[in-house]
Amino acid sequence: MSSLIKRTVVFTNVSECVLYKWLKEHNKHVEVLSPKTLSRGGRGRNREHLLDDFNLGELRRVMHGFYKRREIPMVRKLTAYFKEDNSLLSVSATTIHRMLLNVGVRYKKRSRNSFLIKATHVIRG
Repeated sequence: MSSLIKRTVVFTNVSECVLYKWLKEHNKHVEVLSPKTLSRGGRGRNREHLLDDFNLGELRRVMHGFYKRREIPMVRKLTAYFKEDNSLLSVSATTIHRMLLNVGVRYKKRSRNSFLIKATHVIRG
């Protein structure tokens, strides 16, 4: 058995300790399991497909609908609207906030309340 291990060490460039550990794991589980990797959270996730012109236009249309009904469009309300409407994509509040920043919407404080308004250069154009 040790000659087999030594030949395997030479051919695979892996230490004897690692081979013995793999052999022990194989005898215990009847297979060699892959190592568990840590979750990296949201890093590496590409959200650019959510921020295309069509979805930004949909967000703009929904915001104008809120203004026409004389309601204050808040991120919480927009998130609820996007989640209940099946034709629109379902996104989180943070992603909607990013989309609002791309559209040109900013927060404005009025009498101790903050709400979303459209930037003046966006309204003119």
